[in-house]
Amino acid sequence: MSSNISQGRSEVSQRGLAQRIQSTSKNAIDWLSKDHIEVTIRITMSCLVGYVLTIAYLPAIIPPSVASLLALLVPFLGFLMPTLCFSWAGVIVPFFTLFVMSWGISAGLLASCVVGGNDLLVAMFALVSLWLGSLRFNKATGAAASLAAIVIVYNVVLLFPNYRTVQDGFSMEVAVDTVIPPSAATKEALRDFYGPAIRSLVEKWKSDNENGGSGGFVIENFSHDCISGIDIQINLNESDDGSITAVFPGGMWQIHSMWTCSGTTNPLAVYHNMTLMLMWIYAILAIISLTPPWRTIRSALTRDMIPGTLNTAAKHIRLCYQMLDIESENGDIERTQKENVQKIQGLTRGGLVKYSNALFGGKLAYYTAFEPRLLRCGPPECTYELLVELSNAVSKCGIIALGLEELVDSKENVLYQKKVHLQAAETMEKCALALATGELPDCDEVTNEEVAAPKNTLSQDDDITSSMMHKSVRPDAMRLNFHADNVLTATRSWLKAMGPPERAVNCCFTKDGFTSVMGIIKPFVLAHFIFLRRLLHVAFVTPFQASSWKGLFEPPYINFIKVGWCIKFSVGMTALVAMTVMWPEFRSQFVVRVDESASAIASSNSGWAIVAYCFSTTQTSEGTVTKGLLRLLGTCLGGFSGWLAVLACQDSSHRGEINPYGLIAWLTITTSVCVFVATERGFMARIALSADYMNGSVYFVVTEVIVVYYCFYLTGPESINAVAVNRIVANVVGIAFAMVLGFIPPCLWGGDPRFCDAIADQHQQNLAAYLSIFLNGMRGNLEEGKAAAEMLDSLLKSHMSKDVTDHDLVSDFYSDAARLQKLKIFMVDPLLKLELALTARDISVVSYIPNIMGRLLVNPEYREEFKKKQDTLVPFLKYFLQTNKGETVEKPHLSEKAPEMTAQSSRYMGIESDSVNEGGILLELLLQILEMLEGRLNGRREVLGKVQRGYIGGC
Repeated sequence: MSSNISQGRSEVSQRGLAQRIQSTSKNAIDWLSKDHIEVTIRITMSCLVGYVLTIAYLPAIIPPSVASLLALLVPFLGFLMPTLCFSWAGVIVPFFTLFVMSWGISAGLLASCVVGGNDLLVAMFALVSLWLGSLRFNKATGAAASLAAIVIVYNVVLLFPNYRTVQDGFSMEVAVDTVIPPSAATKEALRDFYGPAIRSLVEKWKSDNENGGSGGFVIENFSHDCISGIDIQINLNESDDGSITAVFPGGMWQIHSMWTCSGTTNPLAVYHNMTLMLMWIYAILAIISLTPPWRTIRSALTRDMIPGTLNTAAKHIRLCYQMLDIESENGDIERTQKENVQKIQGLTRGGLVKYSNALFGGKLAYYTAFEPRLLRCGPPECTYELLVELSNAVSKCGIIALGLEELVDSKENVLYQKKVHLQAAETMEKCALALATGELPDCDEVTNEEVAAPKNTLSQDDDITSSMMHKSVRPDAMRLNFHADNVLTATRSWLKAMGPPERAVNCCFTKDGFTSVMGIIKPFVLAHFIFLRRLLHVAFVTPFQASSWKGLFEPPYINFIKVGWCIKFSVGMTALVAMTVMWPEFRSQFVVRVDESASAIASSNSGWAIVAYCFSTTQTSEGTVTKGLLRLLGTCLGGFSGWLAVLACQDSSHRGEINPYGLIAWLTITTSVCVFVATERGFMARIALSADYMNGSVYFVVTEVIVVYYCFYLTGPESINAVAVNRIVANVVGIAFAMVLGFIPPCLWGGDPRFCDAIADQHQQNLAAYLSIFLNGMRGNLEEGKAAAEMLDSLLKSHMSKDVTDHDLVSDFYSDAARLQKLKIFMVDPLLKLELALTARDISVVSYIPNIMGRLLVNPEYREEFKKKQDTLVPFLKYFLQTNKGETVEKPHLSEKAPEMTAQSSRYMGIESDSVNEGGILLELLLQILEMLEGRLNGRREVLGKVQRGYIGGC
């Protein structure tokens, strides 16, 4: 009996243990699958591989002269790059073009040093830093431009110490009778590479001159490897080891050798070894983005963002009509229900603004061009164009859903189309479900409106000169049903392209198959040239454009501020370079002499001060302070961690007297902690690290790596005190210099509302231009109307490009200033962030105006309707024209123009709610949107007037 009880208890205990193990395993899997945990693992693995390869000392495959730089750039770039698949091919690979360009710049600077001395070097560096400043300022033009500046600065500054070598030459000691162990230091590596050839020439000279001379001689036309035709001075030392000193002259031959020499152990083969380093960077960083399971922006768009936008838009549409139904009733229950609906509506409104802005223009969808479906067993499909089309169609539905809330204010409103709009909402929900499940939607088009109208996936809207030539079967002026149909069509095209191949494999060799293949390859090839064109455009085109000079004197004077910022940035870098080059005392005395070894690293301190200054200086004064403080904190803690690592890993039995296994373990653990701390939560972890903490973590790891590798490769552990202290001090000087210059006028405040206000002013100017063209087109005949529609189309594209660029730049200002928002002392006004999001929404709404005008201009029936009502319409259109020009005029009164309209369902046109007068409804929509924008823009100015500039101290 007791044995049975014990056995039963044992079975229960075992089942409980199994359940706990299963639960623990499930929790562990769930924890590891979280975005920020996976991102931490990916970046840490990449850094681990970088540390192992560079500390292992593998001169046959990794040049010792660039091992420290490789170990530095792997975590630095790994922290900055997205962990999605597109980042490797779309961002990292084009760096090759940028690296080569930066090498050319560094070679040009060294050549100027040889030709014109220090004066020309400083002057040329000032021009280069001015160009770098423009790249640093225009981060909104793409991450590549900003990272290009980082890459170029690193190459220019880290190669900068060579300027004295190409001017004055260099010397090295060569042992004739004894063999010295190899070293990674530059001069010792030169001795290892060229020593044997020099030693054989010295021995030959000694055998030919048994009684000849003491002191030395000259080897004429010395040639070895890539060096040829130079004269080397040989000085015979009087020491017992028989060593000699070989003196190489300065000159252009050194710069030539940097490009032509080869050999991983040859320190003169600078660019050969840099190219190898770059290839290793590509291979190591591929671990972050290309390690299975693959994470793609395509999946994020089609499984999350686009379905989320469609579901939110559909819900918002239903809530709008639900609100109208509630407002037609009375009672406490309805009032309570109305309050609940309003709360939900506020959430959907915010979600639509966020989603629609993210999808607008297909900006994210274009990145999927760098995520080809390599495992698809069938003919290739160029899917990114289809996804761009789908993103644009969904964004338009979101914007219309937002406008529906403000425009349809009652059941009697002529724009009220509950049945059609709810049917469109149902279509959106079915498309969202189809995208989430991967199955084709089982619904038909809402309407046959314009099914044959041509579409241009690259335009911001449909071709307005031809998109309304067919008569609609439903008087839906907002065309929500039409755009829902576009979403349905784009969804079906996308799912078919992503589904199993329906064609035979031999279709790859058809014309369509060839076109698809070229469409897939094209982005990978063009990425290099696009980045290069962007860099060259800033340097050689933008300064000579009339629009650039005109923009200096146009509010909000962003171009003027940019020029002032770039000049100030250049002055700071040039001043640090000039002090290093022309002030020998600064070059030799800018060092903390902790011990005797400190003097050996004095020459590199000024270079690290320049690097610290460059990366601490951001667009805004607030950003310079917060980034400087984060870099200061990261530098100090990283230097201390590197100091502890070297002390803890000292071991005379290993190469360099430091235990490499301990160093790798230390660096890997500290890197993983930094990544985890700086990683965002949720999907944003895969896009970028936290703006609040990233800079502190990045510079912690960078400083730690510098300290550790200096001691491991160059100075040995006995110099750890001098290395750690001087790295920290050099960075502190550069950071302080940046922070001081950041507050010297002209200053750029990221929390300044006038930039956002200027975009609103630009919207009004755009509206005035559209209204002027529209009125002129309506006065003429149909051909003149079509010409006006084409003019509107052209003007719209120009305005959209400028508005989007300006908004991205102003948003970048705010993001730069809004670091460390969790610390109240560094808080900038959050009202500005909300207004920037609403401004982005209005960019889409304003673009809707010329679309409606174009539809009215090219349709004879609509033009006829306009002429019938022009006595009523023209005064209101002129009113909106004058107010958008900034004039103060009195708004016409409806009761004076058409008293009978006050009893009608439309505010302007006097149309009955059951009317099918499409032209009149479209004109009513145009006027109501103009009125809505007037209220929005005026309200925005009122809110922006309350925004506080700079830090608000949490108040």
